[in-house]
Amino acid sequence: MRTLFLLALLANFALYAYGTGAFGIPPQERGREPERLTRQTAPETLQVTLSLPRRSESAAPASSSSAGARTE
Repeated sequence: MRTLFLLALLANFALYAYGTGAFGIPPQERGREPERLTRQTAPETLQVTLSLPRRSESAAPASSSSAGARTE
């Protein structure tokens, strides 16, 4: 019983050390890239614009001619 308790205690310490980053990057920090934020140059000056493709006259909706062709 004592051996089982000591193994559980050791596993608890190992998981705590892993979670706090004792063996490398902590699990909650994986996938984040804080160095990219520091490399940005004046991010407040960026302007986002939306560019929509132009609609040509030949691409007019042809659904009106095919929708009325149905008779019963």
